[in-house]
Amino acid sequence: MASTPVTDDGRFGMPSGNNLNSGYKRAKVAWYIVDNVFYRSNDSNTPANIDTENHYSRSVIPQEIFTEQDRRQVNINLPIFDIAYFPTERGPYNYNPDILDNGRLSVPEQNWGGLTRAITSDVDFDKTNIEFIEFWLMDPFIEGLNGRVLVGNNPVNNTDLSGKLTLNLGSVSEDVIPDDNHGFENGMPADGIITEGNTHTSVWGRTTTQQFLTNTFDNSTSSRENQDIGLDGVNSETELNDTLYQIFKQRVALLTPLIRQKIEEDISADDFTYFLDADKDAENQQIVERYQDFNLMENNSPVATDASQSIIPSGSNFPENEDLNIDNTVSDLEEYYEYNIDLNPSALVVGNQNIQDKVTNVVNGDEVSWYLFRIPVRQPDRRQGSIEGFKSIRYMRMYMTGFTTPVVLRLADFHLVGSQWRRFNENLEETGFF
Repeated sequence: MASTPVTDDGRFGMPSGNNLNSGYKRAKVAWYIVDNVFYRSNDSNTPANIDTENHYSRSVIPQEIFTEQDRRQVNINLPIFDIAYFPTERGPYNYNPDILDNGRLSVPEQNWGGLTRAITSDVDFDKTNIEFIEFWLMDPFIEGLNGRVLVGNNPVNNTDLSGKLTLNLGSVSEDVIPDDNHGFENGMPADGIITEGNTHTSVWGRTTTQQFLTNTFDNSTSSRENQDIGLDGVNSETELNDTLYQIFKQRVALLTPLIRQKIEEDISADDFTYFLDADKDAENQQIVERYQDFNLMENNSPVATDASQSIIPSGSNFPENEDLNIDNTVSDLEEYYEYNIDLNPSALVVGNQNIQDKVTNVVNGDEVSWYLFRIPVRQPDRRQGSIEGFKSIRYMRMYMTGFTTPVVLRLADFHLVGSQWRRFNENLEETGFF
């Protein structure tokens, strides 16, 4: 999950340990690769209700994008990285009291939702000669029934013309909970006993006072419920009953009983749910909706107690940790290069916005296009802070904003592109050492 992006105009808020404002515009976002269980017809775990023809959740064979690639005897689906953004729904640790009577966020086009990852290969882009960010993007504006984003009772096609995908490269804050403390789940007391000596308390919740040592939960099975509680450091019951988040809870108390109950079950909006849960079957949820809460952090690492279970309903085996690159320091530095992509039909044209190619096929009766983006990393649209050069590119952050309805971006073959050949940028007519 991404920390709040710092911008020159502060449009998403300024991170602070003294108030909750920087979380007010964080909307819900999910990122995932659809499990093949949804595409198998002979698997007892496959839900019976799944729509396998919807373009924003169906399987994709390699030849749909790489049209000249030979088919294999056993054709394997292409791994598609999906990012589903829900601009009207509260993201984790959003305690904005300015919610509508239906519990949703009031000005969705001003919200954002994103994710961050550490660069785990060499961070010196000059040394590795990284030149481009490259990926294929499925058209997010497919018309027809199979082009709807299947979320809720009235799914709609994406018609937003002001949506934007933004990439940040450089130093971005790891401090998701901006309290100037290092939050990691396995640092919380294994016995659940909270004292002034073992935790810090802020307006955001609690963090441990312990030093990070290992990336594992306590060995005791009973400790999991006390540690697997998300980065706010409090479980759902405490979120509701503690003195934290009072202004938000006062607003929630004025909502209708059903909406109030749903929000009060998870004040911090950080409870994990598994995509094959029985209640999702009962609610006839489709694939995108089933993954809405898959990246959330509370109770996403359950202890396996039933040996007969064929699938463990978990999102991770490791404790959540703000320190993404595991260097025992939580960086809050915001100095990065920014690259913007306008997501509207008129802008998705080869030759525009670093779009290098377009492949169109007829799939399930609809024209489906994929666009190849090749973004030069040394030609950013904007620079935040005093970053200079490409010697230390430690993180990539990706976020979406400007949308009013749910949207799914389907990305294929996303990678950084380097070369063993280097460009010679000097004057060939001059002599000397370069």
